[in-house]
Amino acid sequence: MQMHTHSHNSPAQPAIREAEMVFIATTTTRDCAGKARRERMRARRAATAAPIAAPVGGHRAQPPAHRRHMPSAPAPDSESPATQVRSPGALSTRGRTVFQPWVVVCPAPRDARTPRRTADPSPVLCLEGNPFGSLESILKPRSGRSAAVCHVSSGMAASQEEWHLFYWPGIKGRGEFVRLMFEEAGVPYVDVGNGPQGMDAVIAYFYRGGQTSGLPACSPPAIQKGDFSLCNTPAIMSYLGKAFGMGPATKEGEAHVDQILAIVTDAISEGRLAYHPKDFYASHKTQVEESKPYIAQYVAKRVPKYMSYFESVLAHSGKGFFVGDSITAADIAVFHYLQAVRHHLREAFDSSDANLCKAFLERIAARPKIHAYQQSDRCPVWDADSLM
Repeated sequence: MQMHTHSHNSPAQPAIREAEMVFIATTTTRDCAGKARRERMRARRAATAAPIAAPVGGHRAQPPAHRRHMPSAPAPDSESPATQVRSPGALSTRGRTVFQPWVVVCPAPRDARTPRRTADPSPVLCLEGNPFGSLESILKPRSGRSAAVCHVSSGMAASQEEWHLFYWPGIKGRGEFVRLMFEEAGVPYVDVGNGPQGMDAVIAYFYRGGQTSGLPACSPPAIQKGDFSLCNTPAIMSYLGKAFGMGPATKEGEAHVDQILAIVTDAISEGRLAYHPKDFYASHKTQVEESKPYIAQYVAKRVPKYMSYFESVLAHSGKGFFVGDSITAADIAVFHYLQAVRHHLREAFDSSDANLCKAFLERIAARPKIHAYQQSDRCPVWDADSLM
């Protein structure tokens, strides 16, 4: 499909731009769902499959454990009440038996990382209108089917009190920075893009008036809880770090965290530009040959610069973390960037003499909650379409 450029003064520009964004996001997601991924998903589901309980009142009961989207289990000595899992309890809504809400799930063993394109007999959640309204509006069924949900005992009674993450389904991308924050903190969240409505819910939220409360969000990723919404990756990470107790104790430390978040954002933006030199908004697969000299330049000049800088900060800290003596949003951001460089630009990573960075990467990857998350079914696979 060829996308034509239009004058910025054209009244049709917003609609055209939305259509282009929808096409790009859909194409990228579809490209990610290749044969190798489908085979891995089938093998994983076969290994972890659990029988679904007998129907209750004509509807499916609790979904199998491998379809519940919840943060990784805490370390054995942790007693955090926000991460203690209870069995879902039943409640009645409009005569239907459902489970107390935490995260909307689809109990059928299908790949939830790709957009729904065909009719599916599984219960699904309808996100039409305000997804953060009353419990009954959230549980409104599609085509007369009930929605199956489960919960973690976070002390919140309704789904609108949970964190919601809006990001494209099936890829890590910038949304992975946010997922890692929730996972490391052990805080429940709803990954809307990887839920039953998938791409449709994300597009509706940003581009079709689906967001009806909170400060308008510009583009993915975005988070929302009740009437509070926030977008832009470094802004989200900075906020969540403070909200989850993962921030430095001083204002100076907070400023240093924000500094590193901004530098990681620069590194990611430059890398994405190298992968998309012809059309920044089109798939990398449409400009593979054109991107090769730019990727080579990024590997030769920019990756060493950023890894050298991160190495110097770790050496200055001397405590194994970038700011202070415990993990912060800065550590999560650099961790994900280093993982991306190691995965996509392995030769550049291996040839680097940034040994503190390499040791840091292994140390963060071994943290119990992050390790469990990255080994789980809910962790998206790496995309070949960009640096993320």
